[in-house]
Amino acid sequence: MNSKQFGKWEPVEAGARFGKSHVFLVTDSESESDELFVLKQPKPEGTTARSYPDGRIEEVATNYREEFLQEIKIAAMMDHPNVIKVVDYSLDEESPWMVTEYCKGGTMADTDLSEWTIEEKLELLRLICQGAAYIHSKGYSKADWARQNILLKADGLTPVICDLELCQKADVNEIGNDMLKLTFTFWRLVEGKSFYDHWNQKPELKRNKNFRGRRRHSTSDTIMSPHAIRT
Repeated sequence: MNSKQFGKWEPVEAGARFGKSHVFLVTDSESESDELFVLKQPKPEGTTARSYPDGRIEEVATNYREEFLQEIKIAAMMDHPNVIKVVDYSLDEESPWMVTEYCKGGTMADTDLSEWTIEEKLELLRLICQGAAYIHSKGYSKADWARQNILLKADGLTPVICDLELCQKADVNEIGNDMLKLTFTFWRLVEGKSFYDHWNQKPELKRNKNFRGRRRHSTSDTIMSPHAIRT
């Protein structure tokens, strides 16, 4: 990686693939602080395998750069303690990138809630819902509520919603469906399972138009969040 293409941001960790992006831990070369941030850039275009809750798998063309540019534009307008904070970005169409805060507590996918009290779990849900409500107030729904898309700050208690590339303009009904998906995601998270486990165990949900979401991932992806790195 040529660090100069990212201006003042200097990498301190080798890059890793995280879903549709390459991610790096970086520092600000113009600051005396050693505070860490996360730099994210889209992976090259290609094809990916997309699987669905009913077992179907499709090979589809990727358009990571376009989705990434959309994510930057949406994330940059957000200003809420429970939504990822954008520090810097470039909208260069050939090589866009974005720098965000580093959430040292890792992702909810890495978090064991089995010893949390019910009060702590409810407070976690309240804060996540506050972040979701803020996104909704900007006219968007997130659509892809997954455990790896909710981070924890260094205190291990404060959630931060990230990965906004699939956010879409939403009306009242879509926002309601978004909160319903979030509730199911959190419920299964507490039980140590995913939203899709619940989907696959409840065939009747597949007939409900409110649950028409689909899982998006590449079979070749190495899922590794920089926020899961403990320093």
